[in-house]
Amino acid sequence: MVNEAIASSLDTPTTTSPLPTPNSQLPTPNSPLPTHKLHLINPSLPKIYIIVTDLGNTNQKLFDKFNSLDRAVSFAFNSSQKNTKTQFDRAIRNNRKAFLHTKPNDPKSNRDPDIILFTMNDEQITIDIDLYLDVPDSSIKNAKTRIRYIQQQLNHKDVVIVSTSGTSDVKYRQLRSFIEGLKDAGYEIVNS
Repeated sequence: MVNEAIASSLDTPTTTSPLPTPNSQLPTPNSPLPTHKLHLINPSLPKIYIIVTDLGNTNQKLFDKFNSLDRAVSFAFNSSQKNTKTQFDRAIRNNRKAFLHTKPNDPKSNRDPDIILFTMNDEQITIDIDLYLDVPDSSIKNAKTRIRYIQQQLNHKDVVIVSTSGTSDVKYRQLRSFIEGLKDAGYEIVNS
């Protein structure tokens, strides 16, 4: 009885499309590119820790672009920047590792009891930046140059710390290209 039902259903015309052939799955020149790509991590390469600074100076549209990047990218805010509270809160809500820097005795550090501030003076800052992404300029070409620099000069390290400013769309595009290039080369982006 079951076999008859299967056989009869096979004889019934269907309105579904036939299975795609391998060539029909290829993107056409006008089709959108896939949004996700599989990257293989090479465990022998150093891990890359990226921190984006000055995000309290950005507008909402630009901040959202940076916030759409890989979740392992960390954000740093300065309490004296005009949009720090809003952007910091959004970063935390989006499960982003975020740091808020304020100088000791800064009157702005007490303005909002909902923000936990970390205060330190310049002597207490112990992060050694290995690479400033936006030096000498912010460009896709420079992002590729910086990846080659990591491959040639910093591959002996366990973790490479990279810093960039989040103050313009050009810097966002450079960072996005840098992250994609790192992943294509087998590097892992980490946040701790």
